[in-house]
Amino acid sequence: IILNLIFVNDDIQILNLVKKYI
Repeated sequence: IILNLIFVNDDIQILNLVKKYI
């Protein structure tokens, strides 16, 4: 479960980076 949370967190960070570029 903890690993899943980490992966989700990474996805969110990537989405935030993409939003910055857009």
